Amino acid sequence: FETLRARTVFETSISRRKRCIRCILLFLMLQLSTGLEVTTLAGDQKDSEDGDSSEAEFNAPRGIGWTGNGNDFYFVDSYSHTLRFYDESADYFSTVAGEDEESGLVDGYGTNTEFNQPMGVIFDQNTDLVYIADTKNNVIRTYDPSSQLVNTVIGHEGGHGNADGFGVAAETYRPYGFSFSPDGNVLWLACDESIRKIQLNSYEVTTLWAATNDATIRDLAAGPNNEYIYFVDDHNDYVGEVDIMTGDLDIFAGIYGYPGHDNGYISRFNNPMGITYVPQTNSLYVADKSNYLIRRVRLVGSLSQVSDLVGSSQGFKDGTVSTSVEFMNPESISFNPYNNKLYVFDERYIRLVQADVSWPPTDSPTSQAPSFHPTLAPTSISPTVASESPSYSPSVSPSLSPTESPSYS
Repeated sequence: FETLRARTVFETSISRRKRCIRCILLFLMLQLSTGLEVTTLAGDQKDSEDGDSSEAEFNAPRGIGWTGNGNDFYFVDSYSHTLRFYDESADYFSTVAGEDEESGLVDGYGTNTEFNQPMGVIFDQNTDLVYIADTKNNVIRTYDPSSQLVNTVIGHEGGHGNADGFGVAAETYRPYGFSFSPDGNVLWLACDESIRKIQLNSYEVTTLWAATNDATIRDLAAGPNNEYIYFVDDHNDYVGEVDIMTGDLDIFAGIYGYPGHDNGYISRFNNPMGITYVPQTNSLYVADKSNYLIRRVRLVGSLSQVSDLVGSSQGFKDGTVSTSVEFMNPESISFNPYNNKLYVFDERYIRLVQADVSWPPTDSPTSQAPSFHPTLAPTSISPTVASESPSYSPSVSPSLSPTESPSYS
C-alpha cells in the first residue's frame, strides 16, 4: 500500500510539472505571437543635432506630419524651437525652419525664421503645406517645402485669447495638436482649454467646445465617421469625446481629476499627453506619460475599453515583450498608415511600436460591460457653441482648396 501511494504521489508530481511546463511554453508562444516589437529610430542626448539615425539628437520632439512619401515626416523639436524633417530613403534628419535655441516670432525663409516652443505639426497632402502649432507664440504658422517660406496664418503677436474670426484676426491660446476631418476641409486644433475648428479654404476659426474649469487639452484625434473628436486632458487625466454637431462633451475614458492606472470599462490615466486613432483596430492609442505606458482605448459602441499595449516602468528599453519595454516620458504618438507602426516621441527619442492590428485581442471581454458610462465630470464643464464669425475676409487667405486628406491624426 505504501509503495502504491508513493507511486501515485510521484506520478501526480510529474503530471503537475508537465502542466506547469505546458503553461510556460503557452505563455512564451503567446508573447511571440503578439507581433509586438518596440525599437528606437533615433535619439540620444538632449540636443538638436542633424544627421542619420545614429547621429541625430532631439530636445523634446513633438507632433508628426506624414508627407505621403513612404515614411518621411515633419516634426517639431519643441525646446530647440525648430521644424525638422526625416527623409527615410536617405536616413537623414534635417532642420528646415527655425533657428536652434533661438525663440521668437519671425516669418521668412528656412532657418532665418524663429518659433517659440512649437508643440504640434501636421502635413496637408493636398497643398503640400506644413501646419505648425507655435505654442508659446499663440499662433499657427505654415511652412512651404518648395520655397521654405514660413508664414503666420492664424493669430498674431501679442494675441493670447480664444477670439473666433478669420486668419490673423483670430486668436489661439496655447495651440498644441492637430487632426484633419475625413474630407480634409477642416483642421481641428487642441488649444489648451478649448477645441477649435479651422476651415482651410478661408482660415475661419470657430470654437467647437471650451472648458469652464482648468484644463490642458494636449492633443486630439478625429474618430470614425466624422462624428466625434477625441482629446486628452493631461491636467484632469481623462480622454474626452466631443460631438462635432452639438459640441456636447462626454468623459469617454478615465475619471475626471483622479489620476491613476486602471484598465477596463472604468479606467484611469496619469498625465495623458498624446492620442491617435487607428482605423484597423477601431481604437485610440494614448501616450500615458506618468504611467510610462502606451494604452489602447477600444471603441465599444458608446463605451470605452482600456488596456495596456506596451510599457512597464520609467526607463529606456526596447524589446518584444510588452511588460519589459520601458519609456522615459512618452508625450506624443502618431499612427503611420504606410507601415502600420505607432511612432512615439519619448523625451529625446523617437520610438517605433510594431504590433499586429489584432493585438491586443478584439474578442469580447469575459465580464459583461456595464450598462452605464461614468462621466464624473463637474457640472460646470459645459460645451461652448461657436459664436457667429464676422463676415469680413481674412487678411491672409490661402489660394488652396483641399478636397481630401487622410483621416488619421
